[in-house]
Amino acid sequence: DLMVALPPAVASAGGIVWGAKRSRKRLLWIPDFFPFHHRLLGQIPGGPVFQIARIAENKLFRVFDVLACFNNDAIGYLRRHYRLEPNQIAAWIPQWGEVRPLMLANSDSVRTRYQLPADRTIAIFGGQIEVGRGIPDILEAARLATSSRPVLFFLFVGRGGLTGLVREEIQNGASNI
Repeated sequence: DLMVALPPAVASAGGIVWGAKRSRKRLLWIPDFFPFHHRLLGQIPGGPVFQIARIAENKLFRVFDVLACFNNDAIGYLRRHYRLEPNQIAAWIPQWGEVRPLMLANSDSVRTRYQLPADRTIAIFGGQIEVGRGIPDILEAARLATSSRPVLFFLFVGRGGLTGLVREEIQNGASNI
């Protein structure tokens, strides 16, 4: 009855074409926009490769009745970068349910628990420690801050292919990471 797919649509084009013929409704859940974001992250080149990917992705988007985005800004991005058919619906589908306020923890106990400095300002990077996330730039900022802003401590929370860079910086004596 319902086909649900995720981009990049070109990665599962065969399944999408097959499913489109056999489903009454088709929804594409769009957490990011291929190939635009992938080009920005350096995962695909610009030029002809990008143009072919953009055209193929846009063509596959037209198979879907509903293109579901995670917020209204994403819907705007979708409309600016892809050609939608008049009968297609671009909809906001919340990723989360009701958000309840969290109880604030005592910052001293959190710092003690995770062995973080009690007397420094902590700059936190949280997410995938991967190419395209600015990890080398943050590490360079930490190097520069050693002398110019010694009150700063840089905390990385996450995993990924560049975790070794962060560990290497710590092993080389960085006292502010």
